[in-house]
Amino acid sequence: MTYAQGGNVSATEFNTLFLGSGSSQAVAYPSLAATAKKLAAVLGVGYGSCGWGSVASPLVPVPTNNPVDDVHWNTVIGKLASARSFLGHSVPANPANVAEGSTIAYLSTLQGMLDAVYDQRLAPAAGNMSTALGNAAASGQWATSRDTTINVSFATEDEARYFFNRGGKIHLSISHGGATGLPQDQSWLNEVVNGFGTLSIGADSIAMTGNRTGAMSVPAGGYYGLTPETTYTLFNDTTFGAGVYSGATMLVTLVASTVGGSVSNGSKGRLIQIRTYMTDPHTNPYTDYVSNGMSNNVYITKAAAVFPHAGPNVAIQVNSWS
Repeated sequence: MTYAQGGNVSATEFNTLFLGSGSSQAVAYPSLAATAKKLAAVLGVGYGSCGWGSVASPLVPVPTNNPVDDVHWNTVIGKLASARSFLGHSVPANPANVAEGSTIAYLSTLQGMLDAVYDQRLAPAAGNMSTALGNAAASGQWATSRDTTINVSFATEDEARYFFNRGGKIHLSISHGGATGLPQDQSWLNEVVNGFGTLSIGADSIAMTGNRTGAMSVPAGGYYGLTPETTYTLFNDTTFGAGVYSGATMLVTLVASTVGGSVSNGSKGRLIQIRTYMTDPHTNPYTDYVSNGMSNNVYITKAAAVFPHAGPNVAIQVNSWS
C-alpha cells in the first residue's frame, strides 16, 4: 500500500518512502538515479550530486514485519524538518513528536516536501551560507610573464561532494591594487578586473562575470560536469592589448584531479586546480611594467548553519614572474 490517510504505516512503506534502495543514510547509494526523492540519500552519503554527508544517527530501514513506532516517525520528521530549514523551506510542525501508543496524524504534504528537498538540494538558503577569503597571493613587479597555480583541495572525494552539494562554491578574482598610470599597468588592470571578472565554480554551474566573453569557454554542468584529469581552458584572451601590447595574452585553465586515486560515489576529484598564465611581449622593461601587487584572490562560499561544512584547503603558488 502507499502512504494514505487512514492506512497503516508498514515497514516496507516507510523504507520505500524515505530510503528506497539504500541500506542506511550512512552508506553510499549505487547510483544517482537510486537517490531520487529519498530523504536518507540527500542527508547522508548519497551518490554524486545527492548527499550532504550528514551521517550522525542515520536513518536505517525498519526491519520487515516490525512496526513503525513513534521513535522511527519522530526521527524521520525531525530530519525532514532540518533539511527543509537548511533549504529555507517551511518546517512541518505536524505530525512530529508523536507519543508512544498514539495515532500518527496524516500529513498530506509529505510527498511534496520530500520532492522539494530532493529537487532543490543544491540550493541552501542564503542565510545558511557564508563567504570568506580562502587565500590570496600577490606577485612582484613583472614585465613579460606571470604564472600562478591555485590548489583547492579536500581530504577525500566524498568531502568534495559534500562541499558542493551543500551549496559550496569556489570564487577566483584577480586584483591589482598597486596599479600605476603606466600604459602596461592600466592595460592589465582593465583585463583582470573587467575582462576576466570573477570565476565561480559550483556543483552544477561554472560562471565568469567579465566582459571579454569571446575569450570564455565555460563547460556545462559545474563540478559534476567535469571529467577528472581533463584540463579545461576557461579563459583564453589574445586580443585585449593594443599597440606594443597587442600580443599580450591571458590564459586560465581548470582541472579536477583524484590526486593519484580514483573517483568514488560519483565524485569528480578532490583537488580543483586553477592556473592563470599571463604573457606580455612589450619591448622596454625599464620604462614600462606591471607593478607590484597583482593578486590572485580565492573566496570560498560554504554552508555555515544547519549542515555546516569546514570548507577546503586553499593554496596559491605564484610560480614565476619576470
